[in-house]
Amino acid sequence: MHMNRSDVKIHKDRLRQIEDHLRHSHDTMGVKRDAIGFVEVVHHPTYVLPELNYVTPRRKTALVPGKHVEDGISSLRDHRRSARMLYVEELFPSFFGQSLEKIGLSLEERFPLCVIDLSDPINAEPRFDNLSVQTVINQQGIEIWSLVWRNAKYRVYGTPLEPLQIGKQYIHQNKVVDVILYHHATPIAVARLTIHNKTAHLMARALMRSTQPLHLHQWLIQVAAQTAIEQDCTLMFICDADVEQLLSASDLPCQQEGNMLCYTDSIDQPYGEETHDTVEQPLLLT
Repeated sequence: MHMNRSDVKIHKDRLRQIEDHLRHSHDTMGVKRDAIGFVEVVHHPTYVLPELNYVTPRRKTALVPGKHVEDGISSLRDHRRSARMLYVEELFPSFFGQSLEKIGLSLEERFPLCVIDLSDPINAEPRFDNLSVQTVINQQGIEIWSLVWRNAKYRVYGTPLEPLQIGKQYIHQNKVVDVILYHHATPIAVARLTIHNKTAHLMARALMRSTQPLHLHQWLIQVAAQTAIEQDCTLMFICDADVEQLLSASDLPCQQEGNMLCYTDSIDQPYGEETHDTVEQPLLLT
């Protein structure tokens, strides 16, 4: 679909908001950033999770020479981290991916960035009997995720771009909001939002496997969107290929805004993982 200049600007501004949000989140998780030419080498001193160790173009950079990427990858390997290049596809010319292939990298994954516009009111009226909603920004959220993430009764839907982190230190450093749906006194669904400036990232959600009707999943996202509005956000994004289809029958204005591309080197062997447990959603305990 053809976009005029105004639409293109809105489109790119939204993608930059997402970039800025993820940058802030990774910074609060303790990553270090080394500038090498027109790229940044992002690495975590403790965790080898690929989500926290990668090379990415520096901000306000439109073109990146392949030599700068090579130097960044070399530096990342010096930190005993596997080669990984991460960038928003729509913010760079189409030939950038070809230049990465010329230096030996290949496209590993394309992560869709789905955006929900929060400029209009969200209909989050209850659709089920005996359900209640609680929004928490405290220790209770930590306890809920400690229960849910390793419990076989729940299915966790995560994001490959922002690890789920639970712990007092992280909660103190980040604006984190947990939305919990209860059936009577039983938590049957939970969603986590991270908030930065005017953006919210629906970065994890979990539903009890025995109670997963489509409408409940849709309603959980709608309640999360309403919560983001209450936090003064104008945009909520989700990195999930299935979200657009999931919400197609709902009232939420959801669309795929772009893609985060991940390029890797297939010859790299992964370095030793940490001892913390993981499920579908990487989790850090702090």
